[in-house]
Amino acid sequence: MRNDPLVQLLIEIHRHVDLLCEDLEQDRPDLADAIRTHAAWIPRPDDLLRGALPSTTQATVEQLGPLLYDALDEGLVDARQFDALMVERSAAARALDARDGQ
Repeated sequence: MRNDPLVQLLIEIHRHVDLLCEDLEQDRPDLADAIRTHAAWIPRPDDLLRGALPSTTQATVEQLGPLLYDALDEGLVDARQFDALMVERSAAARALDARDGQ
């Protein structure tokens, strides 16, 4: 489960969301709360590592695209982070397609 590209992507997204919210907590607690609420649908890393993936992982991967574009538009991630996360999202989608095709 730890080597699953989707799990790694979701863990990485949560890590970035948590770091961002920590930075915002002092100056903009309202924005930090809004970001946490917006990202709440993403399974927590502890749940992921226990194997509690959402039932429709393909749908989850597809939902990441718009979320990442929103994060880029809002300035929550820079272009380089965005590109890296989109590449990881694409890799996760390909891995899911390959797994479903077996």
